[in-house]
Formats: sequence, structure tokens, C-alpha cells
Amino acid sequence: MDVREVGENRLLLLRNPWGAQSPRSWNGAWSRVSDKWTDELKRELGVVNSAGVSMYDTNSMFWMAWEDVVEYFASLEICRVHEDYPSDAIVRQRCWLPAVTGLGEMFTVTAPDDEDASVDITVYQESNKTRESAVGMASTLVDIGLVVVRIDPSSGEPLECAGTAKKDIMPEVNTELFLKRGETYRIVPLSFSHSMELGHRKSTVAIHSSHALKSVSPPRRMTSVESGLATFLYATVHGKKREVSPPGIAVYICQDSSGTIVCAENKRTDCSFVIELDASESKNVVSSRGSMTTQDTIPPMTRAVLMTLSPEKNATKFQLSLAMAHGVQPGDGGGGIFFPPPADVTMHVFLPITHRPQQIVSSSTSSSTSAAAESSAQPPSTQQRIKTLFDEYVASGMTPNDALLAALAVVKKADDK
Repeated sequence: MDVREVGENRLLLLRNPWGAQSPRSWNGAWSRVSDKWTDELKRELGVVNSAGVSMYDTNSMFWMAWEDVVEYFASLEICRVHEDYPSDAIVRQRCWLPAVTGLGEMFTVTAPDDEDASVDITVYQESNKTRESAVGMASTLVDIGLVVVRIDPSSGEPLECAGTAKKDIMPEVNTELFLKRGETYRIVPLSFSHSMELGHRKSTVAIHSSHALKSVSPPRRMTSVESGLATFLYATVHGKKREVSPPGIAVYICQDSSGTIVCAENKRTDCSFVIELDASESKNVVSSRGSMTTQDTIPPMTRAVLMTLSPEKNATKFQLSLAMAHGVQPGDGGGGIFFPPPADVTMHVFLPITHRPQQIVSSSTSSSTSAAAESSAQPPSTQQRIKTLFDEYVASGMTPNDALLAALAVVKKADDK
């Protein structure tokens, strides 16, 4: 809150938000009980006024030497203040993080129609002083991150990954980005270590915007496809891509201090991608699949989140080890081993790869009109046929896995005739 140099001393004024309720307080050099203070220094630094009256609650605010800050604090965070942002352009939403009982919550926002909006988005995970005190102040933080996806407001179809906040085991994570005027965005908090927990934990998403947002939806529970897609997009942004032969197949591995994400993508139409993962040599980590070894078959024109590995809660040390073997086989491979899950409690589902149809721009010239008519008369592509059937089956109540496998089977049978 303040920084001063007093002689050879470099001092920082800090604030403890717990105040008098804090189980501990600073009692070292330059604390309220320190003998380093003189009446003159207290007045110079604003600890007391000219009449000797304390100017703030010394339980909440205290001075500390820079050397002690370096010694006792693991990190130092700076809060950005957007003085030019309007006071009515602040949004706060509370969302459940993923747990064994569900995939967590997300919400959507729409940018103003007249101009782009610069936004500062922070995700805070729930703080529980009582819970942390009960375990001797040991950390109960879980990994948190954020994905922002631009979507089609009418269909909900994802258009692009607009931004991310890198996942970390911290009280909060943050990102800044621009929202295009009139566009709608899906705000998705991420947490993988907590997804294996039975208990519930909430996050708070705070959005500070340069212009008031047009609309903000209430939080709602994520579907398997929404959760899986957000995780896949995060891995493509922060992970490393490994191309696999034949061309069109890739594995994304995203590894950092808060764990590992492994995803696969099969853009081919003539073969399936078979991949085995073995993380059994890892120590003090949990797998989102409930097992450290997996074997999956990824059908044509499909992507999937194969596994996430996260540190166990309260683990002071952990070790990640991952071995991988893969190959291809003709056709759809019999659908792989992603069994149809209970209603939206896992992100491990097949995510169909779709392409938005390009709009045909009409022209006044006869040649352009003829070309457009000829183009529109062409039969739909394999991808479009799969996507159409997939949407129909999901709308009828089928799970995403069943819908995709059924669509692939119908298209394959028709092509074989």
C-alpha cells in the first residue's frame, strides 16, 4: 500500500484483510511492537498524526522491511486499477468448480453493440479460513484456470478461443483481452484436481470492462462437450503439438507446475487413431480418468481430452511421468472405449470436428451467379453430413458419444454402397 526509504531501510506498508481475526500477525522488525520506531518516524510514515493518534488499525496494516518480505513471502502480486473504467461495468459471477458430482458451471457475456470492450477477467477460488485453520494453515488451494470461447449466440457453436488465464495453484488467475462488438462469449472456469473431489467449491469470476457489457447470463451447469472443448482449446494454446503419421493426426501435451493435460485430434476421414497412455510411475497425482493407464480409439474427424493429471490436494511434492504409444487402424475403429457417461459428469467424450459452411456471396455477373448455383448444388461434405446427424441425434436425447458413433456408422454405411 506504500513504499518508503528511511535512511538505509526500505519499508513496505502491507494490509492483512483478516485484521484482528487473523490467527497470526507480524511481530518482527517494524511491526507494531518493534522497538525500531521513534515518534518522529511514526509521524513521518503516517502511523500517527501530529497529536500522536493512530491513523489506522495496526491489526490490519503494518510495516515490514523489504528483506523480511523476501524472506517470508513466496509471491508478490500487484492489483491493477482501471481508473478509466466505468463503475457500472463490473460483473461478478459465482460458479461451482468441477467435482465428482458435476462438471462445474459457466456463463456467457455479450459485448456492447457499438464498440469493442477491453476486459480484465480474474477467477478467484473460494477462500475458507476455517477450513485452512483446521489443517494447521496448510494450503487447500486447487488448480484453477480460465477459457474464454467466442460462440454463435443462436446455436452455441464455438467459433474460436478468445483467450485464457493460465492454470495455476493460486488463489486467483487473471487475463486481459478484447471482446469484439456484439459478439457472445462463453466464460469457463477450469479446475482438474478438484474434479476428483466429492466436496463442493465455488469460484468467483470478476470482469472489469471498459464499456458496460450488453448482457450476462446466469451461471449454468456445463455439458460434457462444453467442458471437453474448453479443456481441449486450453491445451492447444498452452501445450505442445506433436504431429503423428499419417498427416492430420496430432497429440497435444500441456504440462506445467499444476499438472498435465493430454488431448488427441484426428482430422482424417479414412482411419482411427489408437493411443495408449501410462502415467503409473507418477507420484502424488490424481487422474481425471480414475486410472493411470488408458487406451482409446479416436474415430475420424474427432478430438478428445484423453487424461489430465493434477497434484493431490495438500501434496507438497509430486512427480509426473507419462509414457505414450500410438498407431492407426482403418475405419472408425469400433468407436473406441469412451463409454457413454452418466449425464454430463465427465469431459472425456468425443468432440466432433466441424467446419462452419462458407457463405456464398451473390454477384450481379452471370458467371458468378452460375458458379454460386453450381456450388450450392454440390452434395454436403462428409464432415457436414456427420455434423448434421450428430446434432439430430443429440437433440433427440442421445449422449454425445452415442450420437457421434451413430452418425459415423450411418455415413460410413451410405458411402460403402
